[in-house]
Amino acid sequence: MVTCTTCSTEFDAAAAECPSCGTPAPVDLGESPAVAAPATEAMPQPVTSGSSVVSSEDRNLGMLAHASAASAFIGLPVIGPLVMWLVYKEKSEFVGANALEALNFNISFAIWSIVAGLTVFVLIGFLLLPIVTIAWIVFAIIGAIKASEGEVYRYPLTLRLVS
Repeated sequence: MVTCTTCSTEFDAAAAECPSCGTPAPVDLGESPAVAAPATEAMPQPVTSGSSVVSSEDRNLGMLAHASAASAFIGLPVIGPLVMWLVYKEKSEFVGANALEALNFNISFAIWSIVAGLTVFVLIGFLLLPIVTIAWIVFAIIGAIKASEGEVYRYPLTLRLVS
């Protein structure tokens, strides 16, 4: 019998990991289990998206694809997501899918902003412009968070112009 160094559960020495907490069984290096080194902190595991595994780097790049829409503050909301999509569509399915979603959303956002700007002349635009801007910021943040969790976020009310 072997004692788990994390939860102190006793289990069969032939088992690869503790049945209670999943900690890997200590490797027998001639030491008794009581003297064995405590378990080290586990390495972060990749998040699975559907049936594929999404690495930490891909999650960060997917998050960057959504956050790159901040290029809208210089008047070009599609540049960041477009560059991310062109660079990563062949390299990483996950990053490419997130960048494509961000690109389509930002094209839609640009169209919504133009329409809201034109309606300022009939006074409804004064209400629409802040709503469109706040929705754009909120949805971009949600997209970045979902990508960091290993999910491809599908923006609501988005025209799928690029595929």
